[in-house]
Amino acid sequence: MTTHYKYSNLFPNANVRVTYDRFSYLNKIFRVKSTSLQANGLVNITLEDFDPSIYISDDSDKEGEFSVAAPTLSMPKGLEFISLPSARFPGLTTQNFPDVNGFLLWDVSNSSSLLRYQVVDWQGTITEIGVPTSEVITDTNGLTKQFIGITNLEDSTDYLFKVRAISYKGSTSIYAQLRYTTTVVASPVYFSTVTSFKATNLEAPTSYIGNQLSVSWDTHIHPLATDYEIEIYEENGVTLLRLDSTTSNTYNYNITKNIADYAALNASAVGAYRAIRVRIRATNGLSGASLVVSNWTNLI
Repeated sequence: MTTHYKYSNLFPNANVRVTYDRFSYLNKIFRVKSTSLQANGLVNITLEDFDPSIYISDDSDKEGEFSVAAPTLSMPKGLEFISLPSARFPGLTTQNFPDVNGFLLWDVSNSSSLLRYQVVDWQGTITEIGVPTSEVITDTNGLTKQFIGITNLEDSTDYLFKVRAISYKGSTSIYAQLRYTTTVVASPVYFSTVTSFKATNLEAPTSYIGNQLSVSWDTHIHPLATDYEIEIYEENGVTLLRLDSTTSNTYNYNITKNIADYAALNASAVGAYRAIRVRIRATNGLSGASLVVSNWTNLI
């Protein structure tokens, strides 16, 4: 199956749920066999079926994920959620972690057999997110914690966070669980950059079909990133010809816009630009101090 790039951190032996009407799958559990990132920014995932009868479900886990019958790893301890800003963790900021509303933290394990941790997607999708043991941060009291950024939280919503440990041999701990109810979710300071920004009317790498430029991009993963700003420049990349905004994930710089931009900068002369530069960024559609944006992504 081919899906969004955010699933690229799935790893072999992770369990995922799949709903697919064609084969009458409804939250059917598969195991990840392999993943590969494609040139278009999507991820190809190979899944394999398995017999759940060789696993047992922990009584405290009603979501249907299965644990190995005899776990050899201890359950992660000290699970907690922090909002930002945090005086305890000044190194965790939304400037460093775009799209993030807060962080899920837990204690570092001293097990020598530990490979990584696995976090079940708090939004209830098929995702099980891998967290390497190197993903740690130390608070102002000298306590080191594992962490993962949490995104796409909504106001006044109850969430269930679940984390388990995975060894080099594939054995797992049972899930540590934390219920957290949001009040007013902090908006991120920055969004991550727009992905898969590309021309869609290319005949060859530098040869366009027709008299316009058509571009498309992936819908942003953050629900507050509702708008996109597109800037059109002369070939020198300095002279701005046009700034447009759209809520779609496609845009056309047609000949009518081109002629108008040429006339505006050339004393109403009739003509058009044959070479231009284009860039895009995501925004929340607001202005002033409430504006949240991503960094610019250039069309190559």
